[in-house]
Amino acid sequence: MPQDSAAINPIAGRRTLFDALIDAREHHGGKGPIVEDQERRPLSYTDLIRACFALGRPLGRMTEPGEQVGAVTRPSGRPSAKQARIRSV
Repeated sequence: MPQDSAAINPIAGRRTLFDALIDAREHHGGKGPIVEDQERRPLSYTDLIRACFALGRPLGRMTEPGEQVGAVTRPSGRPSAKQARIRSV
């Protein structure tokens, strides 16, 4: 097992979900489909990252820097409750 593995080095495992998404895009490329939206349209890494920014901008305007907030969407796509931890910058 490599020495920089997250199993051995706990610091290596401390990154955000968004950072992991960016790393996966760099590793796999941004154009291929990776997931489907609620209408079953395929989304690529690039599409998913764009959606993160589209959701993050309005949340950023409603929160303080460093505040932890969350958003869970209903099947309709509308935010419903605080649950996932997202850090506002």
